[in-house]
Amino acid sequence: GAGKTTIIECLKYACTGELPPNSDAGKAFVQDPKVSGASSVKAQVKLKFKNMQEREILITRAVSVKKQPSGKLEFKSLEGTISLSDTIIKSYRANEMEKMVPLLMGVSGVILNNVIFCHQEDSNWPLGDSATVKKKFDEIFSLKSYTEALEAIKEQRKEIEVKIRQIDRTFAEISERRKNARKIREQLDGHRSRKNDLELTHRESQSRLSDLRETISHLE
Repeated sequence: GAGKTTIIECLKYACTGELPPNSDAGKAFVQDPKVSGASSVKAQVKLKFKNMQEREILITRAVSVKKQPSGKLEFKSLEGTISLSDTIIKSYRANEMEKMVPLLMGVSGVILNNVIFCHQEDSNWPLGDSATVKKKFDEIFSLKSYTEALEAIKEQRKEIEVKIRQIDRTFAEISERRKNARKIREQLDGHRSRKNDLELTHRESQSRLSDLRETISHLE
């Protein structure tokens, strides 16, 4: 009854935005307006800590519980603020705070929820069924992200292997074309050589023919 659990619940809510179990979606987390005779009650949770750069950070989360005309209570998370040591203050929505605070603390929200600020009513989760325990550990150790990254690497590897096979085929085709081009060049060089020989033979034959004509002319 000293409020130890309430302190832990407030720390957890300040860091992660996670409401305590059995709090009727937050309605039992704030004082009932009926107690004070008011139509609504607003509350704040403030937490000051030092980040990894040793800068003081003050987190303020605000909530309200409003009594509806029907008599039912409505819980609502209001905008929160993050103040730095140099008095820079920024306002964030509740869902933005849930992302920002773990980043500033350098601890994932899953570890804050399930390890550091684990509620006493949820502290037996390691003794739960295997599927639940596996899911928790997967979240704590970011195995889902690791698995997704591994799958992405496998897909990239497949794409690269396909490209490599395409390059190999293209290289083989180019090599074959180069081989054929070399053969054609060799044949062309051979034909040119034969042409030169024939031209030389033709000139020699023409020279001989000219000499024979001259000899015949003298004999006549």
